[in-house]
Amino acid sequence: MNYFDPDVVRKADSIAAERYGITGTILMENAGRSVCDALLSSYPKCRSACILCGPGNNGGDGFVVARHLDLHGVSVRVFTSCSKDSFQGDASYHRDILSRLGIDIRESAGLSDQDIQTEMIQSDVCVDSLLGTGSSGAPRGEIARLIRLSGVARHILSVDIPSGIDPRTGDVFDPCIRAEITVSLLAAKSGLAVLPAREAAGRVVIGSIGIEERKVLRGFPRIVDATQEIFVSRFPDTGPECHKYKKGSVLVVSGSDEYPGAPLLCVGGALRSGAGVVRLVSPEASARACVSLYPEASCVKAAPDMEAPDIFRNSSAAFRAIVCGPGIGRSDWGRRWTQTVWEQRGVPAVFDGDSLFWLSVAFESVMRRPDVLLTPHDGEAARLLGISVDDVRRDRLGAARRISERYGPVLLKGWTTIVDDGTRTAVVSRGSAVLAVAGSGDVLSGCAGSMLAFGMTPYEAGCAASWIHGESGANWARRNGQLGMLAREIAEGIPGVLSELSTRWDNPCAVVG
Repeated sequence: MNYFDPDVVRKADSIAAERYGITGTILMENAGRSVCDALLSSYPKCRSACILCGPGNNGGDGFVVARHLDLHGVSVRVFTSCSKDSFQGDASYHRDILSRLGIDIRESAGLSDQDIQTEMIQSDVCVDSLLGTGSSGAPRGEIARLIRLSGVARHILSVDIPSGIDPRTGDVFDPCIRAEITVSLLAAKSGLAVLPAREAAGRVVIGSIGIEERKVLRGFPRIVDATQEIFVSRFPDTGPECHKYKKGSVLVVSGSDEYPGAPLLCVGGALRSGAGVVRLVSPEASARACVSLYPEASCVKAAPDMEAPDIFRNSSAAFRAIVCGPGIGRSDWGRRWTQTVWEQRGVPAVFDGDSLFWLSVAFESVMRRPDVLLTPHDGEAARLLGISVDDVRRDRLGAARRISERYGPVLLKGWTTIVDDGTRTAVVSRGSAVLAVAGSGDVLSGCAGSMLAFGMTPYEAGCAASWIHGESGANWARRNGQLGMLAREIAEGIPGVLSELSTRWDNPCAVVG
């Protein structure tokens, strides 16, 4: 599914009128009929409906929905949050038609809470047509009242967006509609791509306004749901001439006395994701443990006072990707290594954990790199941008874009992970709550390092690693439930995910010439 900024979709309405002569009245008619069709398809036993209409064009869509439901023999009750005189243009036109047909339209301000809720309870479906994409901020007044009262409804279908969300950022206000289905007109709005609005919207379906998306939205920036098609053809050739370096080689710079396990999880993520060669540079305790757990990886024991540039030159020449930061800590060792890896332009790199702290400390001197992938969670994103965590959570899409523009491509971790390279945005919704365990991000960074080593761009690598990581967690949850997963089990499940994907490798590509 493609998601568009609400401002872009509103421009599309103008394009439909100016370029193709489709007036707003016709667009509204088509939209309402499409919502009616979606409602009857989803609720085939619907015999009664309560329609909540706000003052703008979204309310006008609701009037058309009511008329078409009436045509299908559904008993409808329409409640408006404002007076008749508040409706203008196309919305007023369709309200007048509804009134002439004798369909019951009542202003909610003149009714008691009990009167309204009685109608909602007795209706099979409640249609939320209160606020559209032009809304901003928390609902107020009569609209807020109707949203709160709608909690008694058996089923709620929202027109375009659930009233009470920010259609651009995906933030959710109080009060907010909690819909089972949202019929988003012409195209899904960007806020519906991410939590918490994604959850408030329920199942999102696209409603037609009588013109194809490509006719009016081609060339506009969009957000996409990450799918296998973004990355699957970029896996290495595993034919008879394959060798370990052709599968990709990863250098992992990780670990500290405080976090000795992080390097092991990162190395495991890289190996299980298909890298042919993995070398770990880490303090002695982690390096020794890695030799025992993963003898397949070569290890370099890095003393705290060891000069990063020297050891880097000795270790990086044969490597096609670097992962820097898991468990690296905030000692001088972590600072020096983060700086050194960042300065190695030409070798794609993943930056995770405390390497992101060091990048934020060096904010003024860091020059953007297009060949890196930063993997922050919301707290780390806030530090990189110098804003609060709440600011990030209110607009995760915007935060990801700002990080990408300032530092380089980013994978903003979360239930709906966002991958952004400054020009493209993808949302990865694979996964399960089981992934919320210590060390999960270390496995993810190792997987991302392997994807870069395969020759993927940071955008492709971010989508691939998030998708594979999430699918591994989801597979485990299907077998074992939601509790008790260990991060290393995410890594152990990755080969199974890759096996499932292997049937899609229609165009294998060698990544080493």
